Amino acid sequence: MKVRLGVLGLLCVQVWLTFSTLAVTSPTVDEPLHMVRGYAFVARGEDRLRLRGPVLSNALSGLALLLEPELQLPPAADPIWLEQDGTQLPEDFAWANTAPPLRMVFLARLPMLLVSVLLGALIFRWAAQRSGSQARIHAFSIGESDPSAAMVELARQTGGKALRLTAGELKRFSSGRDE
Repeated sequence: MKVRLGVLGLLCVQVWLTFSTLAVTSPTVDEPLHMVRGYAFVARGEDRLRLRGPVLSNALSGLALLLEPELQLPPAADPIWLEQDGTQLPEDFAWANTAPPLRMVFLARLPMLLVSVLLGALIFRWAAQRSGSQARIHAFSIGESDPSAAMVELARQTGGKALRLTAGELKRFSSGRDE
């Protein structure tokens, strides 16, 4: 019981640290592209923006962006959708929109924060099943302090990929196929 409370406490600290920095952390260079892809997919079913990866992570961010009433996409017939290098649409969406850009980034990152917390809980559970109670706190600590885990909260595909990988491995090991 003490270990679970400790992990719950660590999860709360992780949420607080991540949440408290969301508003002051500047967007990465490709974050506007992931944001516009997710929002266009959720709002219109638009899938013209192709990235190397499935749309799930972007769609989660797009769902959160639906909470922003002032957010607008260019019309579907706008030539900006046909642009070859693909940089003007994300830049205009993020920085020249009617919605405040920093609030858009904040909203787009919230689902990835939840994915990060879920990932930590899955790692804890997986380690407990695999190696007993002592290993679970070590696995959780390593998983949550991994530098790549810090990237999970960005509105990118990192969180979804990490969650799918962990869930797949958890399923594989729990079914007894761990050789």
